[in-house]
Amino acid sequence: MLKPDQLRDALFKALPDLQAQPEKLTMKLTDGRVVATPGPSLSFEYRYSLRLTLADRAADCELVMVTLLAWLRSHQPDLLANVEKRNGDFAFALHDEAHGQLDIQLQLTERILVEQREETLHITPLPEPPEPQDVLRFTDVYLHGELISHWQRS
Repeated sequence: MLKPDQLRDALFKALPDLQAQPEKLTMKLTDGRVVATPGPSLSFEYRYSLRLTLADRAADCELVMVTLLAWLRSHQPDLLANVEKRNGDFAFALHDEAHGQLDIQLQLTERILVEQREETLHITPLPEPPEPQDVLRFTDVYLHGELISHWQRS
């Protein structure tokens, strides 16, 4: 599964406090399922919950949410485009008693293509559909008029 590592990289690039203290971010994959059909291919889809915990106010909530939304736009666009998913597949809780611990839960999927070529199987994780061309790409993030994050696009 590629998305947890891709999301971790995006958060580290966007949140300077995590670069200094990476232990403030924990991630846990739960409720994993494999969805497949009895068709001629062994292709399948992973479906799982990814739980992220940012401890001790590791970053401003708005910066975290914008970073997640930008990542979702590229890596899980159906979560933003589908009304049912948009209303339930991105949840969070903020725990003031735990010094501002932020818990986030995302419902993610990953498609895996399995092709038989002669007597061998070739397994390929499939990318998400490309973003629309008019999507704004950014590298700087300001909060309350102050530059709080800058990163290079990959």
